[in-house]
Amino acid sequence: MKTLSIFSCLLFLNQSKKTGFIPLRPTTTVESTTAELQKTKVAAHFGFNFILGILTFLFVFLTNSAFAEIHISNYKDCDGQDYPIALIRGTVDNSDDQEILLENLSSKRSNRIVKTKIVEKKFKILAELVPGMNYLMISTPNEQLQLSLFYEKKQNRNRVRMIYLTDSTGQTSFQTPIENDPQNYIGKLQTLALLMQTLTAERLNDTNNGRKTFALEFDENDQVIIHCLKGRKTAAEFEAMSDNELFNEIYDQTERVFPTENARNVVIMGFTRFDEVEKKAKAHTALGGGGLALFGGGNLFTWPDSLDQVQDAFSNTTPIDGEKFLDDSAFRGTYWGAAATTMGAVHHELGHTFGLPHSEHPEDIMSRGFDHFNRVFTVIEPPPVNSDQSFIFNLENESFFAPESVEILLKSKWFN
Repeated sequence: MKTLSIFSCLLFLNQSKKTGFIPLRPTTTVESTTAELQKTKVAAHFGFNFILGILTFLFVFLTNSAFAEIHISNYKDCDGQDYPIALIRGTVDNSDDQEILLENLSSKRSNRIVKTKIVEKKFKILAELVPGMNYLMISTPNEQLQLSLFYEKKQNRNRVRMIYLTDSTGQTSFQTPIENDPQNYIGKLQTLALLMQTLTAERLNDTNNGRKTFALEFDENDQVIIHCLKGRKTAAEFEAMSDNELFNEIYDQTERVFPTENARNVVIMGFTRFDEVEKKAKAHTALGGGGLALFGGGNLFTWPDSLDQVQDAFSNTTPIDGEKFLDDSAFRGTYWGAAATTMGAVHHELGHTFGLPHSEHPEDIMSRGFDHFNRVFTVIEPPPVNSDQSFIFNLENESFFAPESVEILLKSKWFN
């Protein structure tokens, strides 16, 4: 446990300096022949013990350095950030380890303990931070590493607002093939918001610009606020609209209720439905501009309900029945593919509200790079339908923001 070992050694040396190495210091006796002899003995023992302490410290430090199994690649101890989810990337030395566990010792929340798989010695894991210093214990069956991260909530009056839009009935259920689906639209939108915020910060940090990102709305319990808004039209009326008509209708209503002078509205339509007869999704679009990022909820059933479900959602190879349900997966035909594409598409539309144009770089969020939203949070991509070939990718294969997009974001009021 490298961090704790170094800390213990430093504490030992500091205490020794103050006390003159009391545990090893010799005591004077009345049998000492002269005061000078006594001083010589004490000085000799003090020098010996001081050198011994230094050698002990170096031995422990080098031993832990040489054999520490867990290595964090994107954080240093005591790093700070102003958003609550840390995406920790790293490697392990022991190829026998298949799983890694993280516990936030500073948190009392139910998700303070998370775990994920190790693939070819690489891992990524999400840690929810609480305000203040967070002491994270990262462990495998063979090694432990402590990482301390400081979190202070972002102070920016310009925020991204998450909205779930129903039709005029107020019915919140979305279309799903999952039996007894809990229909947790709140958890799904909260998770999306946190992942978009973290992805933005981490990918900007990868460009050596620090972990800059947008602010979200949080309640008194530090949960992302999800606004549920009843639409002015029936589901049938929404379904009859073109993409532009949908956007204009919803922009007008949300702007009246949730002005965008100091906000950007992300709206997910809960009334999107796949028509089995016509074989197409209705009341579904992907548009962003001004103060609105609008997207259909036809694949909400593939999204994770919480942070601890993210890895499972992005590895779920369940095929989508495209005859009965929307398959917006970029031809991958699976739950994980639909989750990656649709969550990434929301991030793409949000980018437009920040003033970002389309990009020609294939992995840019502002091009079709949003299809690989999942890769930022995983180390292996499952196979698409009718295939058994997984893909282990590198950082350059993950969704990111191209330099021209980064330049715009860094100057934006939403990031400062």
